[in-house]
Amino acid sequence: MTDVITNDDVQEYLADAVDVKPATVSAKEPEIVFDLTRLTGEEMMAYIRAESTSNVDKMAIGIAKSCVSIRGHKGKIEPEMFAGLKYAKWHELMKQFRACFLNTQIPQLDMKGFVYDLDLLMARDMAMLKRGVNAMNADLVAKVFCNIFKKVPMGWGSPSKSETWLKRSYFGVMMPLAQAIILDATDGEKNESDSSIFGFQA
Repeated sequence: MTDVITNDDVQEYLADAVDVKPATVSAKEPEIVFDLTRLTGEEMMAYIRAESTSNVDKMAIGIAKSCVSIRGHKGKIEPEMFAGLKYAKWHELMKQFRACFLNTQIPQLDMKGFVYDLDLLMARDMAMLKRGVNAMNADLVAKVFCNIFKKVPMGWGSPSKSETWLKRSYFGVMMPLAQAIILDATDGEKNESDSSIFGFQA
């Protein structure tokens, strides 16, 4: 991984923090580690909107929320640590952070507690779902979920409300569900291959 933030950077922007200590880990370990499953659908949308308008301060909020660790830094990770970087360091940070979006593996999700009805999945819904996945647009993905899900885990709220979905992990929940629906629908195409396009038996 490319070195993005050094101990000097941390000390410069957190000069008043008493818990900033020298690095004690191997220099071979990553300078900074991200976990994008920490971002909810809402936070993903906020980050993408911020990036589209080059709003560094708002981008830094999403980056900080997804940051697991910075080598040599033992305190709380704050958005200003990123928003306050010099341009060259910010540029390197953004290369690494954007690479995370491309390289993040979608984890497996326990489907227990989820019930959806593919008979409610319209052609427009599938087009919207694929568009949402490709554009990392949590709003579009949530709209499709609202149309087809009948049940979600207890305590989540109504499956027909977008806020129920947007408060969940984008990469940890929304993307695994989207993949499951797309695969399930593809299998359904095979199962209905002997039927006419209007549902009548050929």
